[in-house]
Amino acid sequence: GIAGPGGATPQKPVGLVFIGIAWKKEQAAFRYLLDGDRKSIKAQATEQALQLIMGFIP
Repeated sequence: GIAGPGGATPQKPVGLVFIGIAWKKEQAAFRYLLDGDRKSIKAQATEQALQLIMGFIP
């Protein structure tokens, strides 16, 4: 993804984040478009990843 502040394109805007998770025989990928500055986007992506882990693993 692109956390910014630079490197964005129309196809890959600042805030674009992909998170993948796999557990045993299951796997999934998620796309997010987050708002804020680089630090905020990284914090939000971390929170999303942790929530996915908690929901994915029994």
